[in-house]
Amino acid sequence: MTSKRISHHAGSLIYQEWSGGKRRMIRQDHELRWLHFGDNDIQAVINLTQPDQLTLPYSFGMLSALLFQPEPKTCLNLGVGGASFERFFDHRLPQLRVTSLESDSAVIRLARSYFMLPPQQPVILDDASHFLRRHQGSYDLILCDIHQGNSHPGCLIDSHFHSAAFKCLNQAGVYVINLLSHSYTHLVEVLMRLRDSFRYVQVLDIPERRNLILYAMKQPPPAPDVLIQRVPILSQRLAVTPQKLRIPQVALPHR
Repeated sequence: MTSKRISHHAGSLIYQEWSGGKRRMIRQDHELRWLHFGDNDIQAVINLTQPDQLTLPYSFGMLSALLFQPEPKTCLNLGVGGASFERFFDHRLPQLRVTSLESDSAVIRLARSYFMLPPQQPVILDDASHFLRRHQGSYDLILCDIHQGNSHPGCLIDSHFHSAAFKCLNQAGVYVINLLSHSYTHLVEVLMRLRDSFRYVQVLDIPERRNLILYAMKQPPPAPDVLIQRVPILSQRLAVTPQKLRIPQVALPHR
């Protein structure tokens, strides 16, 4: 997959709509189909010949959270987008119980119509902040991939949001955030608010992308040599190449 094949103007436009002040467009080039809002970043990609595969580099960064928690039983996915993780987990980890959340009803509709959201997978239509505040359950894995165009909603710099995620996470769980940081100041602000609740935070930079993946945990992460030993085991289990599973390069000291 190359960036030339996936852009705001490449391929053929197969669907577009205006809804809620947003122009949603779906394009396709042979086996690749993608969703974008106007000239904003690509929101979702699917390989129609291998729909269970993850395609975007940041997705593998978020998946690398399983190196910290290799046996998750429950997952909360905040921001369904193109249902990449729903398809992947349905095929690769069918025993994992996934709770999917999306605040945009149009995105849910497009995920079902164009991105093969598994028909048996329910999606809760709700705001992530509202859901976390009132939810009493607990999860082994919380994936947070929520955006407003090319930026994030204000909740990522709100200590209360991360505190609510902390309460919804099991003791050995991992809270994973896909962050599009526009400046070092913004990154520090998010990290400071995250550290108000989570003692252990690690960061992974996605090469040649604006994405940073943040991993927040309640207990100390395994030593680097343990994570290295887990890579081939997890890659075989998930049927992904070991190179796709990366260990965070930057570890922030705990308080």
